[in-house]
Amino acid sequence: MESEKSTKTIGFRFGVLIFFLCAILSFFGFADSAFAQNNQGRSASGAPSNPRITIKGRITDDHDEPLPGANVLVKGTSIGTSADADGNYSLTFQRSPGKSDILVYSFIGT
Repeated sequence: MESEKSTKTIGFRFGVLIFFLCAILSFFGFADSAFAQNNQGRSASGAPSNPRITIKGRITDDHDEPLPGANVLVKGTSIGTSADADGNYSLTFQRSPGKSDILVYSFIGT
């Protein structure tokens, strides 16, 4: 009876040890994944390979009058802004790696 009880105790302790070992190893696995995600978009020197840029401008008509409310979009994305009452706009976005970004201007009105 004593031997059977000590076998169960050893089995329980072994199970607890395996559980904690798996928990610790899985924690390190998630930490490595998060670290890898933080390095995406960086070159070998550590500088961002596709930096955020800000483009500012003023939208006017043929007579140099401002076009308030005109829209500015980065083509192929949902990134955009609208011009203020003086036709000024500012747009900040992350550059697309390996391609040129195109701005699309639109205005509905007279």
